[in-house]
Amino acid sequence: MRKIILIVFLIPFLFAFQCENEETPKTTTATTLLGKWQLIEILADPGDGSGTFQPIENGEVIEFKNDNAISGLTGLDNCSNKATYSKTTNKITFANCDNTLSFKINGENLFIYPPCFEACANKYKKIN
Repeated sequence: MRKIILIVFLIPFLFAFQCENEETPKTTTATTLLGKWQLIEILADPGDGSGTFQPIENGEVIEFKNDNAISGLTGLDNCSNKATYSKTTNKITFANCDNTLSFKINGENLFIYPPCFEACANKYKKIN
């Protein structure tokens, strides 16, 4: 009988704590990919792991659009500047080129990884 009384009193408390957690709004700090990004730093490594990001003044501005197109992206030899992206694969594909670039958002920055023999990356900051 004591077990039943204990269970009857504990059940409302369990539901009260569960409901409190469900009502707490979830916040996110993830930056959305859509919009304009400006190149702010480039990472180039000489092959020994000592590479660091170097600041860029007036870096290129690229724009990720709703239709999965990217405008303003340049820099790959023999590739057009017509590119599309996939949020599913985190890849950028060029219209007339076999090269693809990978990308990721980390905090407030976008990193695009060109094909390199050594470590390299382009770091962008959201401008709108």
